Amino acid sequence: MRVNFGYLMANAWARSFLAHCTAATNRVLPDGKSRAIRINDNAAALFWTREPSLPDKQTKALIASCCLVLAAYRELRGELGEAEAYNLVRDAVYRVYQKPMRFLIRLYLWLARDPLKWLRANRWRNQSRRMYGAGMQFDQEESENSVDLLVRRCTFHEFFLEHGQPELTRVFCAWDRNWMDVVDDAGRSIRTERPETISTGGACCRFRVSHTEKQVGQDHNDIILGR
Repeated sequence: MRVNFGYLMANAWARSFLAHCTAATNRVLPDGKSRAIRINDNAAALFWTREPSLPDKQTKALIASCCLVLAAYRELRGELGEAEAYNLVRDAVYRVYQKPMRFLIRLYLWLARDPLKWLRANRWRNQSRRMYGAGMQFDQEESENSVDLLVRRCTFHEFFLEHGQPELTRVFCAWDRNWMDVVDDAGRSIRTERPETISTGGACCRFRVSHTEKQVGQDHNDIILGR
């Protein structure tokens, strides 16, 4: 299937998402490929109305992914219902870049003698700004045993709020478990936490990496897992 979101990152994300979405749809509805074509066309139409006003390529890639998720949810909810359509779209998003992200985090943990040391001095904030562009706003807070990344403005949430579907923000929040779970399960004396997010009514999204004296396992402090 040909995708056209104008930018390499956006097109790569679109192809992966549509492939996962089609595979999942085929298990519950007939002709998932035709549905994927409609999702792609509707998402592209919405994206190109927004594209001229977006500040940089990173933000354009984020908005393209939002357009695809919104189009998929709208395509599927009529036949599947809102809850099942949400779950299908969330699971498709969760699988996009899952394997390379988990590999990179494992490699980072193997190379980094002290992962928190690398995150300090605003490195986590600065790297996030480079990755996500001007549509997101980040801060960083540090203590002796932890480093917090704060998302003050979220492109995903603003988009879905504008289109009357703010709950769809959480499909992207769920994707972060791909890196958080690797950190938590690595057997190192560090853990991740996410005690608040904008999508669940918080003033910001707070991601924390901290030292811990014991392996936490599945005892996650993550507000998204509680929703």
